[in-house]
Amino acid sequence: RRRRRRRGSGGRRRRRRSTTSVCERMELLSQMWSLLGLLTVLQNVLPSQLLHLLHCVWQAVQDALTPYSYFDVPEFNGTCAVEPNELYRHVLLYLHSSLLDGGHHTHPTTRLTLSRPRNSPQLSLSVAPNHAVEDHYRGHRLLWAHHVDTVQDSLEERRSFSLRAPKRFSRSALLLPYLSHLSARAADFEHLSRDRRLHTNVSSSSSGCGPGAGCWASLPFRHPATFDTLALDPSLKSRLLADLSAFAAGRDFYRRVGRAWKRGY
Repeated sequence: RRRRRRRGSGGRRRRRRSTTSVCERMELLSQMWSLLGLLTVLQNVLPSQLLHLLHCVWQAVQDALTPYSYFDVPEFNGTCAVEPNELYRHVLLYLHSSLLDGGHHTHPTTRLTLSRPRNSPQLSLSVAPNHAVEDHYRGHRLLWAHHVDTVQDSLEERRSFSLRAPKRFSRSALLLPYLSHLSARAADFEHLSRDRRLHTNVSSSSSGCGPGAGCWASLPFRHPATFDTLALDPSLKSRLLADLSAFAAGRDFYRRVGRAWKRGY
């Protein structure tokens, strides 16, 4: 009997606690609704200048308390959206290369955009609109967000990237080295993944150009032959590959000395 009484008293206590917690939640919700109603009344009563001042003060408090800094990279420079932003293209190529590598520096989200150019066997991976992807640089965790906004009463879209980085990241002079690393990797990826084409000069009558003007036409270079399938002596082939690799890596040297960047055998 004593055990039954103890169990009965324990059940009553649990019921009282659950009833008390429900009452507390209802009271909290009522307070929140009262606060929202007060804010709505103040928004209609207070002048717009004072509301703007309060909004600026609130933004300043948030900026002071948040541990992150934010950097926007729009697709175009200026308000007229005429001049392309080169850094936006670099960020796009950098994230593309990181996602294709599947490396340990970039952790993708669950939504990506897949595409494949025409007559190309390579897939294209990019961050889906209004989604983010993580990146790491020298032990710092960074976040790239891809924003796509539709202009009101128009079909035009405004694209931009937003970088979220710790405040100590920008203060410790790591932002500029990171952007330099990003641009260098984007340039390498663009150089390796570019479509190789054969160009030839055609006459104006067959190309539709003006009289006396020569035009260039191009076709994608598609050939199954590679150095692996080329019938050459193995030692000669290895020397040619080493020489071509050194030549490809020395493009900046040819540019500095003013020489044409070409190679012939």
